[in-house]
Amino acid sequence: MSQLINELSSVMQTEIKAIEVTAQNTANVNSIGYKTQLADLQVTSGTNFSDLISGVELTKSTDLKQGGAKVTSNLTDLALLTQGWFAVNKDGVIHLTRNGQFSINERGVLVTQAGDPVITSSGYATGLDANSLEISVKGQIFSQGKMVDQFIIYQTNTKKLFSAGDGLYTSQGQLKEVENFKILQGALETSNVDVSAEMLRVIEKTRHIETLQRAMSTYDEMLKTGINQIGK
Repeated sequence: MSQLINELSSVMQTEIKAIEVTAQNTANVNSIGYKTQLADLQVTSGTNFSDLISGVELTKSTDLKQGGAKVTSNLTDLALLTQGWFAVNKDGVIHLTRNGQFSINERGVLVTQAGDPVITSSGYATGLDANSLEISVKGQIFSQGKMVDQFIIYQTNTKKLFSAGDGLYTSQGQLKEVENFKILQGALETSNVDVSAEMLRVIEKTRHIETLQRAMSTYDEMLKTGINQIGK
């Protein structure tokens, strides 16, 4: 009987972790380029007693649904209008992001808000002029009227994509260049979080947790009753 309680507790703890993912999504509703994180419970084992009593694990994935485009008119703000990711070099490791809120540093390099260089076909663009920067829809980079570089946009297996914080992701899968992509200069992609959907997930999971708690109480009472009967 105690094994049943342990299994119920395990499922409940997994549901709590799923609610934490939902809370993270809601907290990032205004984060530029943020992609909703999905947390699903996957059954790994079970018993014949009840559908409630199953071994489960939390599987995470990323919802790549396109966010909206917010016009800023800032020449270094870029929004991807198609699937794919900007790539940046952070501490020597390629990170992916949909947050195109870039700037140009003192060396004329296009960088993230944290100062990490944005990867281009030449490695990263240098000597850029913030006042004359032009980015074509196909990712060609112009400075002072001359084409100086080209953006590289990547795609990867979302199941091997992991959040690194600050809107950055790392991938354990193979990175492939996107051939047909579109970039909008002077705009930023908004978060794709649907607050209403996130609230529904919280309600559903809270109800499930409450059901699990009632089941645990019932089994606990049955266990106590059984022990008392043996003691008579």
